Amino acid sequence: MNSKNNIKSHILAEDLSRIQMFQDMTNSELEEIAPLLNKLDVSEGTYVISEGEPGFSVFFIFSGVMQVLARTSRTEHPVNILREGDFFGEMAVLDRLPRSASIRALSDSILFELGKDDFYVLFGKHPKIAQIILERFSERMRQTMTDLEYQLETLETANSELLETYDVTLEALSKALDLRDADTDDHSHRVSDLACRIAAYLGLSPKIIRSIKQGAMLHDVGKIGVPDAILRKPGALTEEERALMQNHPMWGYEMLKDIPFLSSVLPLILYHHEKFDGSGYPEGLKGEKIPIEARIFAIVDAYDAMTSDRPYRSRMSMLDAFKELDRCAGTHFDPKLVKDFKKVMGYDTILPD
Repeated sequence: MNSKNNIKSHILAEDLSRIQMFQDMTNSELEEIAPLLNKLDVSEGTYVISEGEPGFSVFFIFSGVMQVLARTSRTEHPVNILREGDFFGEMAVLDRLPRSASIRALSDSILFELGKDDFYVLFGKHPKIAQIILERFSERMRQTMTDLEYQLETLETANSELLETYDVTLEALSKALDLRDADTDDHSHRVSDLACRIAAYLGLSPKIIRSIKQGAMLHDVGKIGVPDAILRKPGALTEEERALMQNHPMWGYEMLKDIPFLSSVLPLILYHHEKFDGSGYPEGLKGEKIPIEARIFAIVDAYDAMTSDRPYRSRMSMLDAFKELDRCAGTHFDPKLVKDFKKVMGYDTILPD
């Protein structure tokens, strides 16, 4: 701590009465406490305590303004403002844990410092006074917890609203993609719902289920780079056209990789055309090396395609679609996940293993 005077000087009892901690104490009690305190002149910009460092003292603000700062991976950000009469660093007299935040002077300030050792002296000589101080520490901690709970509720509400905005935006983009591909109207929404049902059945975490939901909505975003003449071609694709179409997972990955809140959807975007036997694309991943999000999606994507009408064919029955999934289990699809999908859809009794 630089630019501050550590020389102990006389502190009057009447000075202490201005501090919230010592209000309502008798003059004799204040006179017992005053000799144990160190008066500090702190210059603007000085760090009185730093996050992560050991704590040995509690500080009381006689005059000036202090700022509470919390460190993130990149920088410090302001959390609170403390003014005349406030105190900080009280945990230092209760435990040996490092400081949980930094305190910086926003103006030239005067602080009264009570060291841990001096507090123990006070506790031994004047336990009633020490008890009052501890009770007020406790009151502050309870108020701090109440404030934190309120802030947490506020953040949770804001986060929920933000996530809802993300979902609405992604759903609108998904519908726009489905409309561009005339054969797949509302396909993304249907496969998203089915994929999430399997994920929930498997007991996957809410975070993974959310990634599957978002990834399924955006799985074909890379088709933006596919010309309409190929995307809307009514007949079979040529070898060159097929090769171009198979670039869409990588194009989708490249489009989304720099968007932080979509980072968790990238495995589904990139690998949803991989096959369980390694014959898929773009990397030819095999078995459980294919992310589970992509393995789940591959099954529901194929199922929805088979049970939906196309200009060039009529939809399959659900029973025939499940027979086809069974036929391709172990080659195209994860066989265990095919069984799980049949159970989720209620077809395990109709199609015994």
